[in-house]
Amino acid sequence: MLGGPVQNRDELLAAIAARLDRIEASGDPSSVLDPSALTEAGQLMAAVAGHSDPAAWGLAGWLHWQRYRALPAGQDESDLDAAVDLFTRCFIVGSGRIPAGLLPTIARKAFPAGVAILQQALQAADQDLTSAAVELWQRIVDATPTDSSRSAHSLNNLGGALHYRFEQAGSLDDLDAAIDARRSAAEIIPADDPEWASSMSNLAFSLRVRAARSGSADDLDAAIRAGVEAVRAAGSATRCRGS
Repeated sequence: MLGGPVQNRDELLAAIAARLDRIEASGDPSSVLDPSALTEAGQLMAAVAGHSDPAAWGLAGWLHWQRYRALPAGQDESDLDAAVDLFTRCFIVGSGRIPAGLLPTIARKAFPAGVAILQQALQAADQDLTSAAVELWQRIVDATPTDSSRSAHSLNNLGGALHYRFEQAGSLDDLDAAIDARRSAAEIIPADDPEWASSMSNLAFSLRVRAARSGSADDLDAAIRAGVEAVRAAGSATRCRGS
């Protein structure tokens, strides 16, 4: 009989790790296809319910991922869904190894959490939370294909998190990185997209702040140009909506 909650968790972690080790050693997926493997994964998730436990999430995620890879098409959807869910939890907290092929999907799944953490950071004025938002948005940007429609949104959110951290801590490196992210977002979004105006406005704001700090005439000129483009684009969008 298994012991208390901590021992139960540790025994389950060891049992699942052993199954994964057997696959790595032999290439035989039978250790994860055995029905008892799902039982152990379910018990592990019950043991850590309500707690942040990336080690448990990651091992259970790999168990489901190996099952997904071994099962025939049509029988593997639930394991893929479970793996994505568990790896997304790991991705959000920045812990654990994740299958590279799943990263774009997981970045998309993590998007709402990134928005929520950034909003919490803005409301709480908590530097640790702001840094967590920066790190998460950087992971999302890195995992999002540049031709994805979410790429520019991710860059804009990263830029916002970096700019806010600059306001909190005063590091010019954060302000520089915020401008780079916002400039990259503006370059990706088509000029006739309604999002382009807000992207250019964000860029203009960060450039104005840096110009004020550094006295750079180039930054001020770039801020003015970006602001003019933002106003022009916003006006065009308003006329289109009114026509």
